[in-house]
Amino acid sequence: MLNILVGVMLYSFWIALFLGTAGLFLLRLFVVLKAKLKRTTSLIVLFLPCSIGYYLVFKEKSSFKKLYEVLMIIAFVLMLIGGVMIYYTRFA
Repeated sequence: MLNILVGVMLYSFWIALFLGTAGLFLLRLFVVLKAKLKRTTSLIVLFLPCSIGYYLVFKEKSSFKKLYEVLMIIAFVLMLIGGVMIYYTRFA
């Protein structure tokens, strides 16, 4: 049972790290290319941490924004589960 828990923590960390980060970046890249923003605005949307640039530029509600928020929450929850692994390896 403990092996399963450690496996879940490990896989959730790697999924969130690679698929969550890359997936959210690709979604931001898609919306920047679709909106045809200026270069500086595009760089702000793409590279400001924690999606701050995305929320500063795109303030209106849309189905894409809802999808982005859901994927961001999933990545955050997976990172929290993976973060438990750090405490487990330190105190076990």
